[in-house]
Amino acid sequence: LLNRAASLTHVASLRCAPPGTMSSPLLPTDEQQIALASLRTAWSEIGLPHAEAEEAITKLAGELRSVLSRTVEGEQARKAQLTADEASLRGELSALSAALAEPASPGTSSSEPPLLRYRAVISEVERLRVLRDERAAQRSAAASSLHAILLELSTGTPEEEQTRSTAADADEPAPEGAGGLTVELVHRLRQRLEAAEAERAARLERLAALRAAADAITEQLGTKEEAGCEGTEGDGASYRALSALEARLDHLREEKKRRLHVLSQCTEYIAELRHKLKIPEEQHPDLPSPEKDLSQQVLVTYHTEIERLEALKSERISELIPETRSRVAALAAELHVSAAELAAAVSSDGGDEEQQLYDLEAEERRLRERQATTVKLFALLSKREGVLQQRAEMRASANDPNRLLAKGAGVARRLLQEERLRTTIEKDLPRMNKRLREMTAAWEEEHAGERLHYDGATIVSMLAAQEEDDARIEKEEKARKEAEWAAKKAAREEAKGLQAKGVRPGARYSNGPRKGTAPARKSAAPDGALTPREQHAVNSPRKGPPAKFPPNAFVTPAPTAKENHA
Repeated sequence: LLNRAASLTHVASLRCAPPGTMSSPLLPTDEQQIALASLRTAWSEIGLPHAEAEEAITKLAGELRSVLSRTVEGEQARKAQLTADEASLRGELSALSAALAEPASPGTSSSEPPLLRYRAVISEVERLRVLRDERAAQRSAAASSLHAILLELSTGTPEEEQTRSTAADADEPAPEGAGGLTVELVHRLRQRLEAAEAERAARLERLAALRAAADAITEQLGTKEEAGCEGTEGDGASYRALSALEARLDHLREEKKRRLHVLSQCTEYIAELRHKLKIPEEQHPDLPSPEKDLSQQVLVTYHTEIERLEALKSERISELIPETRSRVAALAAELHVSAAELAAAVSSDGGDEEQQLYDLEAEERRLRERQATTVKLFALLSKREGVLQQRAEMRASANDPNRLLAKGAGVARRLLQEERLRTTIEKDLPRMNKRLREMTAAWEEEHAGERLHYDGATIVSMLAAQEEDDARIEKEEKARKEAEWAAKKAAREEAKGLQAKGVRPGARYSNGPRKGTAPARKSAAPDGALTPREQHAVNSPRKGPPAKFPPNAFVTPAPTAKENHA
């Protein structure tokens, strides 16, 4: 039986051994014989009956056969399991290779035994598992940090937090998917993390700057308890903290702007009251500067000074009314405000003195505001008045007939200057009127349709009246020139009629002095005098009887202004 068991073990070992290899038996024969002899000796010494000894040997042989049978079956099952495990490991190897983007090469062929193939595959799988764990840790760390920073940078609402949490690496493949643990993916996550950290640092710097500005304004406004912008410290670098701090800073700036505006108006009013009341400078109390302190105490100080000055103003109201009235009159004259317009705005003497002073000061403020907003417009009006004055002087000198008979070297230059001035006026005056209309329309639109007057008439109507006068004068001048041309044309027709009758106007035949006795006239002859050609005919008469001419044949009409200019 022992030999039978040994032979079965030897056969099993031969089946499991690789081809071409030899294996020794499970138990050598001599050892089996020695063991069996030792058992028999022991049983005989203890007095075991022969039948029981044989039964024990049979039982031992059955146990050995069962052990060997179970071993053989276990090895057969192991072989099948190796094949199944190898297929499973190869699938896992492919998934790991795809997720890591790493090549996987077990280094065995299908002709090798299953155990060798299994050991090669599991070795490669374990290597990639280690790499997978490292990459997964790197990705998880980067994604967690990115998620935390994005949550801090969010507004803090649940919807925004959910969006931020899913947006941290939602656009990347899953860790167990293809390309989910590549080096490039981890690099991208780290780049996004660096960008988020830079944004967080910039936002923290912005928050620090805003807090510093808010603290400075609150200190200037004297509201120390509001410094630090409570309610924003626990939000980190979130949009909610940034928005809250910006809103707080805007509120502080508006409050600062409002107080500066109030103090500016108070300063102007105090200066105006001091000027009107003629208070010496040494009696001016020192007021705190608004640029350094804008606390409530400063506002109270300014209002106290205003109340003191208004009390002095009430005491001296009878002296202030004439002074204010004179200033209003000077402003009205400067702005060409008519007396009717001024009387409608300012109450006359009598009645309540406070109301009179109030009306006068209101009118003074209105006129000063108009003066400040119409500087360019009235400057252009003044320039236009100068142009109109030059044109009037030019027209007056053009109606003087003696200016063309003047002698001297500067006559031609003066006439040329007049012509240039006429051309300039004809070009500049329409441009000025157009610009004045535009400026007036803009001013009236800005002042809610208020009409701008100039010496009792609106500027638009004044410009329209001037243009109508210019058109009328131009029309009259055109009619006068047409009449002159008609008279000249009639004179030419008359001269042609005389020539047709054989009379040559302008010639002179007489027995006057001979040539050389009197010099010829070269200058322009006045009315009734001889022209140079007529004088030459007198000095060099033709032979023959004297000719008969009409009585007015030698009278030359005076040239017109336009003929002389030509």
